[in-house]
Amino acid sequence: LGGVIENGKTNLGPEGRDAMLASFNEGHRGPDQAFKWQYLDGGMTAKPFTVEPDKGQFIETQQHMVETICRWFGVPPHKIAHLLRATNNNIEHQGIEFVTDGIMPWVCRYEQEANYKLVNARNPQGYYTNIDVRSLQRGDLKARTEHYTAMLDRGVFSINDVLYLEGMNNIGALGDKRLVNGAYTTLEAVGTPEAPLPGNAPAPAEDPEETDEPPAANPGADVDKENEQAQP
Repeated sequence: LGGVIENGKTNLGPEGRDAMLASFNEGHRGPDQAFKWQYLDGGMTAKPFTVEPDKGQFIETQQHMVETICRWFGVPPHKIAHLLRATNNNIEHQGIEFVTDGIMPWVCRYEQEANYKLVNARNPQGYYTNIDVRSLQRGDLKARTEHYTAMLDRGVFSINDVLYLEGMNNIGALGDKRLVNGAYTTLEAVGTPEAPLPGNAPAPAEDPEETDEPPAANPGADVDKENEQAQP
């Protein structure tokens, strides 16, 4: 049914109902007459059979369709600005998950195809294809700073390595030196005397008995001897 016409005052006979419905359908039946309204008299009320969008959950249906499409293509919803359940705490991890689960399978395919067609497997130089996706996994400034600090303290990164990862120019040959914390030592060296560094060891003291030079004279002895001769 397209709708119901209620008559709360008079009861129409068969001929009256047929005439009224024929007139009503004539003005509304067919695609060209769809969704039109008609004035009713005699206390009649027209009630359409429609559902309001909020009651029909049409908005929820559209959101579910977005998630379904993302699920088909393997793309997280936040990549297409669907931030219904995204928060500032999990958006970074969702981005990393997209790289590992959505992009890396294609990266592996491209690397294998390039190695098969462009690089000889028996090349003596050991060349191979590597697609760098680190730029897609960059965290915020605080996370990157903590990561660089840890890598610098352990000698894994140099200053130039950090500048390269941040897209800045290097500082020359001095930036290629790798630094480590001076307090680091091995377990075997714990509790043993620290060996002096080369070039910083103190010079050994010379034994006066082994030298060929005579001992230095006491300058005060000659002064006392002259004083004794000057006295009468």
